[in-house]
Order: sequence, then C-alpha cells, then structure tokens
Amino acid sequence: MEITTVNCLTWEDLLKSQLAEGAHLNLLVVDAEGYDGEIVMQVLGAGMRPEIIFFEDHPLGQKMVSIGRELERRTAGAKL
Repeated sequence: MEITTVNCLTWEDLLKSQLAEGAHLNLLVVDAEGYDGEIVMQVLGAGMRPEIIFFEDHPLGQKMVSIGRELERRTAGAKL
C-alpha cells in the first residue's frame, strides 16, 4: 500500500486562483462519472452563479429536483 497526499481546494479558492480579479464564471461544464449533481450543488452552495451550467444526472430524480430548486432560489429576481 502506498500513501499519496492530495492537495484540495474549495471552489472559491480554485476560482480565485484561475480567474482574473472581477471576472465572472460564465460557463460550468461538469462530467464527473455520476458525481455531476453533487459538484453542481457544491458550486451553488459556494455562492457561485454561472450563467450556463451543463451536466448529466443519472437517473434524473430527486437530485435534479434539488438542483432546480437551488437554481430558482439563487436566480430569484435576477435578470437573465
């Protein structure tokens, strides 16, 4: 058995390190072999509001409903 150390970042820290100051995340594409919905919820939970989110969620069920509700809540009153 081999131990490997992996550095982890929050979504906020990742974007701060990759986006120019004042820049906005326009597009989020997630393809994470079954974890797409979880990642989208983490991004939304971190307060990020990408203009477009593309992901798969199999099977379409309660997770999709939760994401839809979260998107509605975060975009209430926003000009789209």
